[in-house]
Amino acid sequence: MLDLVVDELRSDLRRRGVPSPVVLSAPRRAVHLCSRWEGRAVYAVFGLREGTPSLLLKIDTKPAEQQRLRMEYEALAWHDAPTMRGLMPAPVALLTVGPWLVLAETALPGVPLHVILRRRIRSGEHKTMRDHEGVFACLATLHAGRTGRPTPFDAEELLRRLRACLPEDLPARTPFLRAVEAEAARFPDLRIPLLPGHGDLTPSNCLISGSSVGLTDWEGGLGFREPLTEIVVFLNHYARALPVRRHRMPGGTVAALRAFAGDGWLATVTARTFTAQLHRLGLPPAAARLLFVSALADLAAGVAPIAHGQRPGTRRAWSELLALYARDADRSLIGRVTSSPA
Repeated sequence: MLDLVVDELRSDLRRRGVPSPVVLSAPRRAVHLCSRWEGRAVYAVFGLREGTPSLLLKIDTKPAEQQRLRMEYEALAWHDAPTMRGLMPAPVALLTVGPWLVLAETALPGVPLHVILRRRIRSGEHKTMRDHEGVFACLATLHAGRTGRPTPFDAEELLRRLRACLPEDLPARTPFLRAVEAEAARFPDLRIPLLPGHGDLTPSNCLISGSSVGLTDWEGGLGFREPLTEIVVFLNHYARALPVRRHRMPGGTVAALRAFAGDGWLATVTARTFTAQLHRLGLPPAAARLLFVSALADLAAGVAPIAHGQRPGTRRAWSELLALYARDADRSLIGRVTSSPA
């Protein structure tokens, strides 16, 4: 299959007058990466003596997954700019070969951040802050120079989503809703910037190579969106990826709650990072708790612009976290710490 795909890819590029990557003509080797289902294949293509792949070929036969490949190709083409070279794959081609849809993109060097976290003997405040800063520096580069029209913050819509997503029998429901309503009244003129985004900003999609961070898997990255949910998604999944002890993973939502409503170093770093991102986006740090709750509500309601946001399991997980946060909101450090250590 691979030889046929490479031949068709070279022909497609030649027809379009696009220079063919050297690795398609020179002696090469390929590694078949793990496939999650029948009908899918992912190949990393290397030059014969290269230790880092030059090209990634994603191949699928399922219509739903083929649509994801199309979305990724469109997103890569939309984001393709000199400032992002080396920080994200460049689109090479999208073509049909028999029953397969093939997405060819350049490969990025590096190790996924979630793998690095599992390998660490000990995590701590300094290492976590460094991880956060690296990922959000990459996101800031993505945001630079491209903006949509800011959108007014809709407090009534936030309260509607919270009422729909919070359990009726949650003891903290009524006081939490009242607190959010009072907080929203303090910021009647709040406007949220619309910016480019990635759509699935998790540690597994962040490749670390030295001091550089690259982002992979862009199927959710087409178009402008409010950036806050993407920030919360990363902070959530980063907390979940941190081992409680070496080679043991923490327990799902409980791990995220440690970051968002705990009182240890992880909660402190998470709050600092969130506040720092508000500074960068031109949003008032005093509104940190309100904006964090708004992002959680969007994720729980399935309206956040992320790749898998409408899946029932995804919405269920975010709804659970929202309810736990509402229960423990008084303990949260978000909005109560500065963006840098004192």
